[in-house]
Amino acid sequence: KPMTRQNPLLRIGLVNDDGIQAKGILSLAKELVSRGHDIRISAPSENKSNSSHSLTVLKPYRVERVRLSEETLSEVVAFRVFGTPVDATIALLSSLTHDWKPNIVVSGINHGLNVGLSVINSGTVSAARQAVMQGSKESPMGIAVSFDTIKQSHPNWENAVRIAADIIEISSLHKLPRWTFLNVNIPDVPTSEFKGIRVTKQGTSYYDDAHTVDLSPEYASMVDPVSRDSFDDPCTVLKSWHLKVDGPFIHDNESLDTDYGAVSQNYASVTPLGLFHKDDGHDDLYESIVQHFSLRSER
Repeated sequence: KPMTRQNPLLRIGLVNDDGIQAKGILSLAKELVSRGHDIRISAPSENKSNSSHSLTVLKPYRVERVRLSEETLSEVVAFRVFGTPVDATIALLSSLTHDWKPNIVVSGINHGLNVGLSVINSGTVSAARQAVMQGSKESPMGIAVSFDTIKQSHPNWENAVRIAADIIEISSLHKLPRWTFLNVNIPDVPTSEFKGIRVTKQGTSYYDDAHTVDLSPEYASMVDPVSRDSFDDPCTVLKSWHLKVDGPFIHDNESLDTDYGAVSQNYASVTPLGLFHKDDGHDDLYESIVQHFSLRSER
């Protein structure tokens, strides 16, 4: 069905995990500015994909106010964060922007899908999650947006940013329950083949994170350029390897009501996610564990 586009003036904070130079965040920023929205950007200084919900706590991290080289974005307030995607969200909502608070924090557009179990590793999803973790009932809506850039050699970014902006505007008309955010995934298909938007559940697809060992000197120097002589090491190294993740994407022909199932059939998937990890389908297991520990404590 065709989407009915609403266009309220929104204050939108943009974050990501691909870095401030990434095409996804800049393309979405330009689309939102063209629609009249008030945006600010806070993004890592470099690609921080698969950072999950890591944040910098043992030392300060640097944040720079920068001017973007894109002409249409030169007046947008932007921060380059020398930290993780979650750090970027924290910076966006910090006293650096005390005179401006977003209605929505959008993380993305990510280069590649975040569906199924990959949401656990995703820096994109975590940056949106952080927006609703700030502890206030007035915390902004969080939306993570990802785009299937792997399917085609030349992804249709124009179509993706239009769909993403439509979903952001539609979402703004509804108030989500507290501690809830949205995970959006967009297929890479021509406009004529795009079927619309589906609200879905998180599926069971995953990456088989098999680790392969690479002992070549070239690879070793690339991943470990710092000499161990440059710091005090309390350990004696007996042997070392270099491991890299190199596994296939696994899915079981998921149904249309799951995130990957919808995207694979040319729908944009909108999945509500909660902050609290629980499985309501295992009440019997829960009760058996309660009983087990109760018996142990009575001994």
